[in-house]
Amino acid sequence: MGAAVLEAIDSSSARDSVDWSRITFWWGDERYLPHGDPDRNDTQSRAALLDHLGLADSQIKPYPAPGEQPDIDGAARAYEQVLAAAAPEDLAFPRFDITFLGVGPDGHVASLFRSTRT
Repeated sequence: MGAAVLEAIDSSSARDSVDWSRITFWWGDERYLPHGDPDRNDTQSRAALLDHLGLADSQIKPYPAPGEQPDIDGAARAYEQVLAAAAPEDLAFPRFDITFLGVGPDGHVASLFRSTRT
C-alpha cells in the first residue's frame, strides 16, 4: 500500500510543487535486511519515489542493515543515535511533521519484523 501511494505521488502533476529539499525521510518500520533487499521499506520507497526526486543522501535516513552493526540490537542503538542527533536541543528525538503509515498485505501497520535472512 505504501509503495502504491508513493508511486501515485511520483506520477502526479503536482509532485514538483513540493520543495523536496526541505524534507528528510526516516523509517520506523523496517525489516533488518541488507540494503537493496526488495522487502526493505526504504528500497521500495526509493524505487517508487525517492530516487526520482534528486534528493541529497543526507535527506534519506535508512535503518542500518546487517553488517553495519554487530546485530539488530546494535542497529537499533545506532539508529537511536541518528535520531537523537537530529533532535532539537530540548528533545530526545526529532519532531515529524508527517507520519506515513503503510498497510501490509496482512493488514499490519507499523510493525517490526525479525528476519532470519541475511
